[in-house]
Amino acid sequence: MYNATPSHTAIMAQIADKAPALRDILFEQAIYRLSDSQLSATVAEIGKIEDERKHEGLLRRTARYAHEINRAYCEAIGDHSQVPWDKAPEWQQDSAMDGVRALLKNPAMTPAQSHENWMADKKAAGWKLGPVKDAARKEHPCMLPYENLPIAQQVKDHLLVTIVNLMCLNNPPRD
Repeated sequence: MYNATPSHTAIMAQIADKAPALRDILFEQAIYRLSDSQLSATVAEIGKIEDERKHEGLLRRTARYAHEINRAYCEAIGDHSQVPWDKAPEWQQDSAMDGVRALLKNPAMTPAQSHENWMADKKAAGWKLGPVKDAARKEHPCMLPYENLPIAQQVKDHLLVTIVNLMCLNNPPRD
């Protein structure tokens, strides 16, 4: 079982102060920054996830939730580059599933270790540090050690670890 580090605990405590559950966290963080149409689109995407829940495997389902929550979080912090899961390129979906798979294989993985795993996968695929995310050039601004990432980027790793823990390790969904 994952043991929270002090920084993970502090970040999650800050987020939990705003809302009692992960979905509430998403909406609480996003609601003040998203337009009504953006918020409706996010709710619709989560609704689609619920409708397809019985038809997807646990890995894909968890990766999809993680992607959509990450996308909404990105919108909330001003990053509008993320597309809905159904429009995400295969490499991006595979990357999300690889992150979930790694956490399922190692439930004690920390957010920092999750990031290092993501970065190793990206390096193996030819990605490098760049000023902005550019799939064609295989450049990404988060190709840095975890401790050098801005806190807003570290939160993404905390969200992934939390989502996998909630969906798969502590309270797996029932079909």
